[in-house]
Amino acid sequence: MMIYYINIKNLMQAADRLCLPSASFEIQYRIFLSLLDPAVQTRILRYRKETDRLRSLASQLLLYHAFCKSNKSPDKKNFLISYGPFGKPSFKDYPACNFSLSHSGSYAVCVFTEDTAPVGIDIQEYRSLNRDRIRARFYTDLEKEQAESVEMFFRIWSAKEAYMKYTGKGFSEGFDTFSVLPESAIVVCSDSDSRPLAYLQEPLILPGYSCSLCTSLPVIPGSVSVCELSEDDLINMLACSEKV
Repeated sequence: MMIYYINIKNLMQAADRLCLPSASFEIQYRIFLSLLDPAVQTRILRYRKETDRLRSLASQLLLYHAFCKSNKSPDKKNFLISYGPFGKPSFKDYPACNFSLSHSGSYAVCVFTEDTAPVGIDIQEYRSLNRDRIRARFYTDLEKEQAESVEMFFRIWSAKEAYMKYTGKGFSEGFDTFSVLPESAIVVCSDSDSRPLAYLQEPLILPGYSCSLCTSLPVIPGSVSVCELSEDDLINMLACSEKV
């Protein structure tokens, strides 16, 4: 299992190094957008704010990098994404591979595994929110007891999001149907049944952020590798795609 992450500044600086024109987003980043499934490009461009477009593009480039590193063809004709009934993405032609994407603040993150078991990942920047309102609306009683500090609030939030991505049901899951216990590294039902529904890990430590990984089994120590993508990695990605 691989986790890739990137600071979106690396993407901006890679575009500057390539002397891409500072025009519209579509023009400035077209060489990176061109690597992706046209349907994915459309989803990225639906965002109105450029920072949201950058974060979304960065997460998709992480997935493209992971796809190529797994010895799959970098040809975008093979890099096609489909979406489940609740929006969970998957590879059209590689059902044995699973992935999950997230972005927040200055970072995007991707988990990639050549395994049929589902995965979910989420990253949350510590930012100004009405935490009392969110706790009251979305946190279970068990979670409210833990979520007093800013750090624990976002650790729980990222874990809840990771679990919903893991199941693929998104917000239809119902926030009150499960409780996440970051300190115990498990997800449990909100009723009296304490049997784990899934397992949690915090694979990435970044100041001012919480990142949670959700898996069907406890993660074996050393089985998850973490890699940050640099400007050079992005430029090399383009060079590899041109050879196809």
